[in-house]
Amino acid sequence: MNYCAQMPIKIFYHNVDVGEYFADLVVESAVLVELKAVSALESAHEKQVLNYLLLISKSACYLTSVRVRKSAG
Repeated sequence: MNYCAQMPIKIFYHNVDVGEYFADLVVESAVLVELKAVSALESAHEKQVLNYLLLISKSACYLTSVRVRKSAG
């Protein structure tokens, strides 16, 4: 399975280059994988990845939370 981590993606708005987005992972050039270091996903995270999908012309995304642990001491 092919994937690219921290893949830079140029973002255009009305044909104007407005910057770059760095995708956490793109798998098989088709699926966007977004990792969030939060204890729980919120609707804002879902809205964010939906915007990313529109901007990069992808149709599939996997959004997941990476468990955050507090260190003892």
